[in-house]
Amino acid sequence: MYNLSGGRENSILILETFDLVEQSTGRTVNWMYVEENRIGDRIGYISDLRKLKQHFPEWQLTDRITDLLQQIIAAENTRYAPIQ
Repeated sequence: MYNLSGGRENSILILETFDLVEQSTGRTVNWMYVEENRIGDRIGYISDLRKLKQHFPEWQLTDRITDLLQQIIAAENTRYAPIQ
């Protein structure tokens, strides 16, 4: 079993995500910091991809997290674009 994500080389903090969204859209992300963790929240998590890379040495990441974020923003812009 493999738990996939971007691993250390392709991860992003939530505050970095907000900055990228704001830069890409020109809109402000409305967020609020709350000191208390929600039940079940982890402070941080980065997948260890060593097992996957050992079993599949030719495998490599094909999409950067920032590119995926841009794709999400583009899809949302299309989804909510005014009908003309």
